Amino acid sequence: NNDSTYLTNAYQYYTSTLYRDIDFGNDTNTTYRISFDYKGNSAINTSTWEIMAGMKVYLKDVDDELPQNESLAPDNQDTIGTYYINNINNAWETAHMEISGVRGIKRLCFVGYNLSMTLPTYPAVDNVSIIISPCSTPRNLRTTNLMSTSTDIMFNSTADSYIVEYRIDTVYSYTSINATSNPVHIDSLQPATAYAVRIKGICGNDTSYYSNVYYFTTPCEDNAIQNFPYIESFEDGISCWNQDLEKYDTRWVMDSGYYYSSEYYGGSFHASPLAGLKIAYMYNSVLKAKTKLISPKMNTSELSMPYLSY
Repeated sequence: NNDSTYLTNAYQYYTSTLYRDIDFGNDTNTTYRISFDYKGNSAINTSTWEIMAGMKVYLKDVDDELPQNESLAPDNQDTIGTYYINNINNAWETAHMEISGVRGIKRLCFVGYNLSMTLPTYPAVDNVSIIISPCSTPRNLRTTNLMSTSTDIMFNSTADSYIVEYRIDTVYSYTSINATSNPVHIDSLQPATAYAVRIKGICGNDTSYYSNVYYFTTPCEDNAIQNFPYIESFEDGISCWNQDLEKYDTRWVMDSGYYYSSEYYGGSFHASPLAGLKIAYMYNSVLKAKTKLISPKMNTSELSMPYLSY
C-alpha cells in the first residue's frame, strides 16, 4: 500500500519469519552489499535491557531451524545484526552492511517477534538489495603514533584512495580530507579531546560505505608519566584518559555519584564517591556494552616494583 501500512498489528506473542534462499557461489573472496528498508516498534526490558520485541535479521545455513514457538535463534546465528526502532512517526529507516567470506546457499531471514505484549510491534521490510560490492568498506580503524595534537589512523582496505572525516566528539559537523596513504595522518588536533573519525574508500568511479565511526582521545601531553606516585581521583575529569568503545556507544563520564536500584531493599539509592567529590562512572544502559577506560602512558622503567591499587 505505497509503504504506508504494516505487516501485522497483533499484540500476542509471536515469531514470524520471512525468508529467501540465495546462492552466493563458491568464491569466498567476493564482498557483498546487503541493504533494506525497515520500520516498526520495539519493546525493551528495562531490568535486563533485553530487546523483547522488534525485528532480527539472520543469514543462516539452510539446515538451521527457523525461529519458531515464540523463540529466537541463538546469538551465534545472528550474523547480520539486530534492527529495531521505537518510532511513533511511522518513518522508514535504511540498514546496510557488507559481508564477505560466505559461500554456497544461505537463507536470508527477517524475523518479526514480540515476546512482551506491551505494544503492537508492526514489523515491516521493503527494498531488499544484494549486490557485489564495487568498493569494500575500510575496516578495523585504530590509532598509531597518537600524540596530543596529531595521530595516524590505520585501517584495512584495498581502495585506491580515501575520504577521511573527523570531528570533535561533541561537534556534529566533520572536517574532510583526501588521502592516498594508509595510515592517514591527522594534525592540528586539540590536547585531551575526544574525536570521532570515519573513512570512505574510493575505487575508480565507485565509493564504499563509510566505515564504522572510530573514537579516540588525544593525550594531555606527549611524554609518558614518570613522576610517581601517580594518583588519579578524577576530581578534574577524565579527559586525559582514553576510551575504547568495543561494543556500543556507551561512555565513561565524570560524576558526583550514581543511582542504583536494589532488588533486595527496593527503590533507588545514590552511591557517593569513596573519597573526594567525583568518580569515573559508566552507566551500562545497553546489554553487553563494553568500553575500556585507558590511562595515560606511564614510564615505570625506574620503578623496582610497580604497584597498582584502585
